[in-house]
Amino acid sequence: IISLKEIFVPSRINMSFSSVLIVLAIFIVSERVHGRVVSIGTPVIFTGTNGGGQDEIQAPVGYMATKSFYAGGTVNGAWYTPYDNIGDLGTIATIDVQPQGQFAQLSVRGTTTNGRVRIRIYADIN
Repeated sequence: IISLKEIFVPSRINMSFSSVLIVLAIFIVSERVHGRVVSIGTPVIFTGTNGGGQDEIQAPVGYMATKSFYAGGTVNGAWYTPYDNIGDLGTIATIDVQPQGQFAQLSVRGTTTNGRVRIRIYADIN
């Protein structure tokens, strides 16, 4: 006797294998449609007086600051992921990355609270 659970709920092994196949298919399709995804920078975004190094950008209160990152090809899309000191992410009011030709432009705006976050910027390039 087979239960309904066995019929309608695939095993974990089958689900994980299916998930891997789906991810691979998406990766292959996206690779053909656009170009390749590259990491183009790991800047620190800081507010107040918590920074000032060469690869850092201050997020001012009340307006946007920008910094461009060369991508090595025409940028189809760009995005970021925070990866260091993520607890301070709330001190940054706005983080935006937009394609601009062969560059990805980072735009930031801060809050009045001091903080610093390192992000990684990615670009889909041709």
